[in-house]
Amino acid sequence: MLIPIKNRYDGSIIYSGEHDSLKKAVEFCVENKISLRGANLRHADLSNTDFSYADFSDADLRHADLSNADLRNTDLRNTDLRSTNLSYARYIGNHSTIEYTYTSWWVCTNNYYLSLGCHRFLAIDWIDNFWNNTKEFPNDNSEKTTKRVKVFYKYVSEIIKNAKENDRITPELLKLETYASSLRIEYNLEVENE
Repeated sequence: MLIPIKNRYDGSIIYSGEHDSLKKAVEFCVENKISLRGANLRHADLSNTDFSYADFSDADLRHADLSNADLRNTDLRNTDLRSTNLSYARYIGNHSTIEYTYTSWWVCTNNYYLSLGCHRFLAIDWIDNFWNNTKEFPNDNSEKTTKRVKVFYKYVSEIIKNAKENDRITPELLKLETYASSLRIEYNLEVENE
């Protein structure tokens, strides 16, 4: 069937082709380096797909399913990701299932987000939410909690590095960097060489 992908702002056709589903049409665009900038992909099922290096800037991905998608190096600038299912997706930043389950960071509309386990917040909101699960991660220098602190510090460092490289550094992010550093010192963790 003919699947059109339209611009979210003016309804113009970005791409149109014969495919079994919208997902297949999007995969075709990505594989053939067709920009999906400004695409209306609201409510689309785009799960379990490799979108690394795709251009989804300015796209509408509200309520889309991007679970298990590979979004590494994907351009998501100004993309609307409200209520998007990003569970188990690999984001702009690094993703780790070895050091700490389901950990990632990403940038959306110039805001940095950080996910640790099942908790996802604006990166700066982790200052007030780091100890949000004291049953599982008490502030007690246990191995589990030390691992959480280590991974948190690592990902905050990556966010700060990215923010500085892209002129996105803010006083709030510097406050987050200070908080992560204080946790690293409190837990006597060594800084790993990159």
